[in-house]
Amino acid sequence: MSIQISLVPVEHIESVWHSVERYIADALSYYPGRYTVEDIKVGLLTEPRQLWLAFDGAVIYGVVGTHVVTYPRMRTLFMHFIGGDEGLTWKAPMLVVLQRFARDNDCKLLEAQGRTGWKKIFESDGLKTRSICFDIPVE
Repeated sequence: MSIQISLVPVEHIESVWHSVERYIADALSYYPGRYTVEDIKVGLLTEPRQLWLAFDGAVIYGVVGTHVVTYPRMRTLFMHFIGGDEGLTWKAPMLVVLQRFARDNDCKLLEAQGRTGWKKIFESDGLKTRSICFDIPVE
């Protein structure tokens, strides 16, 4: 398996949507009532948000949705949703790309919230648990 990571340009969201919406739906199922899959799609198409793919050839293994958050004292790259299959095979290359994107956008941290199972996945990457929110250093 040769996993590649790519940012999906806004003009290509529609063309990959049928291949990624199930991963997004699965991720959203942990937080019912907040968003629908359609809400996520509209946000990706109309707001400054990013969709990242982990793939090998024509097979998509995972997706991450991000957006830059500007706080009064720092910027972070918030991972809005993470979903896919065989996550441990594409986590490392995805993390490298997201950290680079974060640095390029003057972000100091990757930030996310999620179920507690993410702790065991990201603890070797520097995850700091803050109740259900966590940070991963960019540098």
